[in-house]
Amino acid sequence: IGENYVIWTIPVSGFYRLIVTNELLMLAGLILISMILIQAVADTMDRTVIGQIKRINGKLRSIQEGDLKPKVDVKDSKEFLELSAHINSMVDSLLQSSEKLEMSEKIKSQKEELERQHEQLEAAVEQAEAASKAKSEFLFNMSHDIRTPMNAIIGFTNLALESSDPKEQREYLENIDISSK
Repeated sequence: IGENYVIWTIPVSGFYRLIVTNELLMLAGLILISMILIQAVADTMDRTVIGQIKRINGKLRSIQEGDLKPKVDVKDSKEFLELSAHINSMVDSLLQSSEKLEMSEKIKSQKEELERQHEQLEAAVEQAEAASKAKSEFLFNMSHDIRTPMNAIIGFTNLALESSDPKEQREYLENIDISSK
């Protein structure tokens, strides 16, 4: 063959073996690159999605335990922002319901107190009316008991003053004495 050419001769069986080896090496490289990409995507998902879900779950646990103060604030994506807004809206509704319930309980307690005071006032009014009735009866009886003898005393005094007979005057004065006792 010529002097300027180098010819490399490979048997055909070796050529096919070389193609299969190269393809296997390329396949192994592609698998390795795919695994690296899968791991990178999984790490990114863990940081961006799973991490955010864990943060939201932590806030939801706090809410479940009764702590309604913390707000869910995850703004990494539109979906998480919307989810945060919905959760915060639910927490606000819970707070309002809780405040309404507290107000309702306070009103119920005040109503019970007012009813108790009303009952006490009614009892006091009944006592006052009974006392007033007793006083009125007492004054009526006393007035009658005082007025009858006083009328007799006044009447006999007038008769005694109008009479000039000492014996008759004495009789009137004795009647006055009896009426005064």
